[in-house]
Amino acid sequence: MTRVLAADQWTRCRLWFENARRARELLAELASLSLQQFASDPCGVRKDSRDVRRER
Repeated sequence: MTRVLAADQWTRCRLWFENARRARELLAELASLSLQQFASDPCGVRKDSRDVRRER
């Protein structure tokens, strides 16, 4: 849905819009980093990690 805001509405809500935009940018970056990590280590097991269940 698109809505045209009056100048005073824009002034009052501008920070919300800017924060929402920044949140979307950060979420997109997090998603990208998550996909990169999964691509490099699909099972979530690093070569240097130890299985703590074997130590019991």
